[in-house]
Amino acid sequence: LIWFCLYTKQWYQRRVRGEADLVRDLLFVFQGIGTSAIRWEADRMCYVPQPGIKLPKTKLDLACKLAELGFLYKQIKSFVDQRLSEQSYGLIGQAFCSAIMHELREYYRLIAILENQNASGKLSLHRLLVWSHDTFDQLRLLSSLCAQAGYLNGGALASSLHTFLQYGDPNFHHLVKKVLHITTRPLLEMLRRWIYEGECCDAYGEFFITVDSDTPEDLLWDSKYTIRPEMLPTFISKQMAERILLIGKTINFIRVVCRDHSPINFPFSTVATTNQGLNDIIGPDLNGHVAEVYKITSSHLISLLKKKYLLCEHLTAIRDYLLLGQGDFVQHLMDLICKDLSGLSSSLQTSMLQSKLETAQRATNAQYHNVDVIRRVSVIKLEESGGDTGWDVFTIDYVLNCPLTVIVNQDSRETYLCIFRMLWKTKRIEHGLRRIWGKTATWERTLPHITRDIRELRHLVNIVCAEMQHFISQVQYYINFEVLECSWKELETAVNTAENLDNIIEAHKRFLGIVSE
Repeated sequence: LIWFCLYTKQWYQRRVRGEADLVRDLLFVFQGIGTSAIRWEADRMCYVPQPGIKLPKTKLDLACKLAELGFLYKQIKSFVDQRLSEQSYGLIGQAFCSAIMHELREYYRLIAILENQNASGKLSLHRLLVWSHDTFDQLRLLSSLCAQAGYLNGGALASSLHTFLQYGDPNFHHLVKKVLHITTRPLLEMLRRWIYEGECCDAYGEFFITVDSDTPEDLLWDSKYTIRPEMLPTFISKQMAERILLIGKTINFIRVVCRDHSPINFPFSTVATTNQGLNDIIGPDLNGHVAEVYKITSSHLISLLKKKYLLCEHLTAIRDYLLLGQGDFVQHLMDLICKDLSGLSSSLQTSMLQSKLETAQRATNAQYHNVDVIRRVSVIKLEESGGDTGWDVFTIDYVLNCPLTVIVNQDSRETYLCIFRMLWKTKRIEHGLRRIWGKTATWERTLPHITRDIRELRHLVNIVCAEMQHFISQVQYYINFEVLECSWKELETAVNTAENLDNIIEAHKRFLGIVSE
């Protein structure tokens, strides 16, 4: 056995003594397969020529340099095999591995050519170096991609790959662009499903938009969909991401909250293979495409709110009833319920007040409002405390349902009630002053023999009432014309020119903020 081992060693040393044998072993190393002459050393993480190779040092150094190609291939192949076995790597990660394997096809083709050259005896170490020169650069770049971007996932992986486009070498730039194009295909499909159908198909948490499935329907617009910053690719700006978020959120709001399943008429095909569809997530076409879809979906929602849910009519009704814009109705209602509100709040019946409110609606121009508007006006009693009169607890409410509660939410409703209470108090003072003037005006007829002192008292009362009436008139003028009318005109303009639902919500909040101040 000892003799056989010694003979085998001597035979192998003679066998690898030639350059052709070393070239043959290097072709195995290029495929990640070590040989007896060039072995893989795990401690040093490289292929090392073994002692016994009788060649000049220059050629051994050249062989070591060429062996680096096998090291790079082994590193890349090991990374791809490991990541493909992990399901948690996600679709974008698997697409990245697929892109790497696609680029290795050229490397396999080179090895096949080199083996053919070696079989014909035309391959030497120097020729091998020349043949593999460009491949060295390619594998080095692929290895860098795997090392720096490979352990990320989702949009973060795409962002890391995108930074490599800053390379000045056009060959490197072209290679990274091909890898990035394949890698972002799943992201492109997620984006397409989101902006066309409002579906967030993200099983592995790779998309830059996240969905909170526990959010109730009435909070869908405010908090169900958010941007995940760590997954936002660098080639998608923050402004574009906000638009993309709004597109899908708008579609879901139309389908879920508005209960509208009519098709949104896009003027182009949504199929990825068509020339009009979105085929590349990187490039100037994405911005224009997203802007067009954003405009179409937002216009569809605003049109739906105005035509089907009568947004403008309901806002006008809130102004007429809660902000006392319907003057004849307010005056007639106060005349009807004045005596009832003067008593204790405990004796008030909401049903009786509601009946008188409906009477005031039928007797004034409020009767010409939309039927849906009229039935939403109701009387509510605030929480009572000891000694309160009806004036202290009476208020009018305007009930809205989804989807309009996104604009006039619970906080806005409470603000409207506070504003109504303040305006109602000024109307009550005005109404009381008119009653006082009416009573004093009848004194001449009812009391023909009044004394001089009473006449002077009546004159003094009239002067004080006139001054109070003037003050109240000035306050009402300021509230109605300097605040409400100007702010309402701005709100009306903002609603008519709004690009999306958020613009309407912000305009309404701004209106309430100005009025409540």
